[in-house]
Amino acid sequence: MQLKKLLYLFRTFILIGSTSLGGYMSLIAMIRSKMVTRDKSIDDHFIAEGISLASMLPGPVAVNVVAYTGFHIAGLSGALVSMIAVLLPSFVLVLSLSWLYSAIETGVTMSNILSGVFPVVAGLILATALSMGKKICTRWSQYLVSGFAFVLLVYFQSYLTILLILLGSAIAGLLLYRNGGEDNGNNYQKPWRPILFFVGVYVASIVAIVWLSAGTVLGDIFKQFTYVSLTLFGGGYVMIPVLENLLVDQLAWFNHQEFIYGISVGQVTPGPILISSVFFGYKMAGVPGSIVATTAIFLPSALLMIILSNVFNSIKNNAAIQSALLGIKPAVVGMILFSAVSIFKEHMNTSNILVSTLLTAITFLLVFRFNVASVILIISGALLGFILY
Repeated sequence: MQLKKLLYLFRTFILIGSTSLGGYMSLIAMIRSKMVTRDKSIDDHFIAEGISLASMLPGPVAVNVVAYTGFHIAGLSGALVSMIAVLLPSFVLVLSLSWLYSAIETGVTMSNILSGVFPVVAGLILATALSMGKKICTRWSQYLVSGFAFVLLVYFQSYLTILLILLGSAIAGLLLYRNGGEDNGNNYQKPWRPILFFVGVYVASIVAIVWLSAGTVLGDIFKQFTYVSLTLFGGGYVMIPVLENLLVDQLAWFNHQEFIYGISVGQVTPGPILISSVFFGYKMAGVPGSIVATTAIFLPSALLMIILSNVFNSIKNNAAIQSALLGIKPAVVGMILFSAVSIFKEHMNTSNILVSTLLTAITFLLVFRFNVASVILIISGALLGFILY
């Protein structure tokens, strides 16, 4: 039974990791399309909880959600298999592009392909937001919470805004839905034990980084990328400026052109944007450097996610926690909706807005109404981009 679960997770996430262009919310949308809509191995409430937890932790949000999902289905081995599977396709692609560094960027052809892919991604995420909203928002006040979260992100785009949205929606849930949750167990009576364990592991990890020997190049890579994984919040796009300051300005490991190329490679390949760590590790120490950098930037925060999920599981039956979640989950829907609009605005083909809009609208209809597989739509968008542009 365990082997069957692991094989399912590997097949699922290697497929998602091969086609999830467009940032972390695109990857999450594809997880929902495959695992909620088609396989029914998890539900929308589980995804909303995973996004909420990952948004409050350091490190890449999407991979933390992947680890959380794998852990829920098949324990620690499930988390590790899921992470390896979702990162493997982009790892191989970025490693290949790092080796071919002389071919700066990937040419006009890739730009054309992405012009067809990103509108499809926007439509996919939009369908995800509205489908989740239909199941999660059962009260008019929850629709208001979702809309308020969306509007806040439109005007104030920062990680602090996300934290304030999660905190504010939790308080709103406690105030509006005091009688909305039921106590389903007594596990929450001593939540301080797992919480202290979580805090202890986090502090010990930071101390280990500070005292880690930096006698070798691989040791330096491991130290710096683990530091990034455990101390930077807000996901890939928020972490990029800090990463540039660290790698270019402070350590002087790369010049600005090399850094921009590394980030560009992460954007034009499937998977999370911080898969750029493969390029940076390769430039420093070849293939071993790529492996060390990738492991260091993704694994530590994922382990914290798993630990925190245990804390959450020990207290989530508390009526107060359930009431807070009734506020948080609609806010997550608003965050996903904002992501769809943001991707469309940033990546639409300005020379042919009508085609981009039609691609987004058609994708939304096919996913929302007919549950067409997201992988098929992503590939179709790539082909259309290549033909039309």
